[in-house]
Amino acid sequence: MSDIILRFVRTHGVNIISDGDVDGVFATGFLLRALIIMNIKEAYEGKVLFPRARELEKMEANGDILIELRSDRGLRYRGSNLLLDHHPEPPRIVLYHEENPILVRKYSISTSVAGLVHYIFRDTLDVPEDLVDMVDQVDYKNYELEYAHRLARAFIISRNMPSENLREMFSSTLAQVIDAPLFKNLKEIADKSPIYGFLTMAVSMGDWDTIYDWINQEAQRYEEQIIPTAKKLYSRASRSGEISYVIYNYGDLRERTAIDDVFYALQKESTVAMMIGVTRNGFLVRIASFDPKLNLTRICGFITDKRAKCGGRENVVGLYFPNTFFTLTDVLKITHELMRKILS
Repeated sequence: MSDIILRFVRTHGVNIISDGDVDGVFATGFLLRALIIMNIKEAYEGKVLFPRARELEKMEANGDILIELRSDRGLRYRGSNLLLDHHPEPPRIVLYHEENPILVRKYSISTSVAGLVHYIFRDTLDVPEDLVDMVDQVDYKNYELEYAHRLARAFIISRNMPSENLREMFSSTLAQVIDAPLFKNLKEIADKSPIYGFLTMAVSMGDWDTIYDWINQEAQRYEEQIIPTAKKLYSRASRSGEISYVIYNYGDLRERTAIDDVFYALQKESTVAMMIGVTRNGFLVRIASFDPKLNLTRICGFITDKRAKCGGRENVVGLYFPNTFFTLTDVLKITHELMRKILS
């Protein structure tokens, strides 16, 4: 089942460019873990990137393994690249030459991209099954397991407000790391964005106890430092019929960290929910719904003003309105009209 990936690795090496959410980080770690267990020497020579959304439009992929980074995300495909994705369903592996798919393998499962990697290498990987389930639930925001919600909270606070103790939390992982280009690369990532480097290392090394300890410690820090802010944001939310929305200060790290929990609560109680992040340069908007009958990608088709950007999938879309052209009042008017069109 892993033949496409292994052939690509032996030809192009292990150069991974991944989406930077929980799913992308674990998918990257699971893939590296599988290759390390299989003693694929190219893994140790590999490198990993977790580019920010605004960086994608300046990037080209050539000979890379791409985790959830379709070309419509802004990344330009050159030469041969291998995409692992679960949007749109079903999950798939796609081999590209330039922008053209030349081989597609689809899997009759419903899972996150981390779950897809685990499924492909299921006879090799030693990942605890509950950890795979947790990542799935975080990606789909279906928190049947309380531990899944704790994972989501641990990741977002570690990403947005890194603890000074993160290196200490992952000290057992760092003690196992060998002298190889891959781990030098991951250490460099950790110096800039700690959780991306440390967590990817821990997963690739199979240091599961450390990962569970990190979840517990950081979820507790979230409870202490972020829950009060989340409660304030939730109380500020506006609700009208099937629509709810909340406005937050993107530059306030506590609000930016708390907003996902608030947004999840609004999605649970409304047909369509929206959050608007006010930044120095514009307005970051996310619109989402748990209603499977709605296709939110239609929203992008309704936008005729090219100064606004829109992209996403059936259950969630993201929009950006630069404040050189739009005010908050404009954004509220436009987005409410868009949501009413979707609901009509």
